[in-house]
Amino acid sequence: LVGDAPGVDAHVRVCAEALSVPITVYGAYGRLRGRRRSQEQVVVVPEAYAVRDRLMAQACDLCVAVWNGRSRGTRSTFEYARRLGKRVIVRADPSRVGGRGRSPRGIGPSAVAW
Repeated sequence: LVGDAPGVDAHVRVCAEALSVPITVYGAYGRLRGRRRSQEQVVVVPEAYAVRDRLMAQACDLCVAVWNGRSRGTRSTFEYARRLGKRVIVRADPSRVGGRGRSPRGIGPSAVAW
């Protein structure tokens, strides 16, 4: 499952289509950003992205987050998944994560890689 944001989410969707991998895409505010691809299942919530992100964290078996060190949505999603007891892998640029060399709660060197 993946969100509908431009960037990494969009790239995952393109790769899934190219590999004929079924995927579930989550949208918010009653709409899906970008065009729907043939192999995609779509879940769209009428609420904000924070609600969508929590639903994605609840639905996943493993949370793999590609984080730029700034996105509050990505951070809140992987932190929530961790609180739910899900396995979480964060792929992040260590020069940006937490700012000034600090890591966010629960993100240590073994969880952060680039």
